[in-house]
Amino acid sequence: MNSFPVPPIVVTVSWKFPLSVIYFPQLFGVPSFITQQTINRKITSKVAELLHSFAELGYLHWGKTSVNGYFEIKNLQRNVLSLTLGSEAMMPGMAHPASAFSSLSFDLQTGEEYELRDLFVPGSPYTERLSLLVNEQIEELQIPVFETPVTVSKNQDFYIADKSLVIFFQRYSISPGYAGYPMFPIPIYKLDDIINEEGPLARMRG
Repeated sequence: MNSFPVPPIVVTVSWKFPLSVIYFPQLFGVPSFITQQTINRKITSKVAELLHSFAELGYLHWGKTSVNGYFEIKNLQRNVLSLTLGSEAMMPGMAHPASAFSSLSFDLQTGEEYELRDLFVPGSPYTERLSLLVNEQIEELQIPVFETPVTVSKNQDFYIADKSLVIFFQRYSISPGYAGYPMFPIPIYKLDDIINEEGPLARMRG
């Protein structure tokens, strides 16, 4: 296997509605067309899921609601794709926009979508280790939280950014709204002893 494969091309596509535009990525040039389709469908589905979250709250009324959707590619190397998707919705009478934020990470060889547990040795205390490292940052940086210690869950939101694993929390889940989405970059070397050697962090480590 080539450790440094040529990355696929990322094309920005959009859904446009009255007062709204939602941008999201689609991949082209993945060696397996079936894998490419699988990943693109999952990305599109996640974008729709974020919009649906606004609809469930009663904030989505096309022609009245202004929705902005955006994305960021956090990693596209060594056959690992990691990205974030976000949306903001604003309609008359709202004091501030409603927001939704999520992430996706994939194996570009198989189309597998990674969950947090897939990054670590089965049975390892990865949530305990991540919780410890997150709380160290909270204390060091004086990040405002509702209560301590903060606990990282087994299905915690994350993305991969080169040689860091970034753990993040939803807005209002651990901090006041003005803190946004609290994010905690953790260097891979601090997790070296519990990394799944068949997972994406091992590839990023090199």
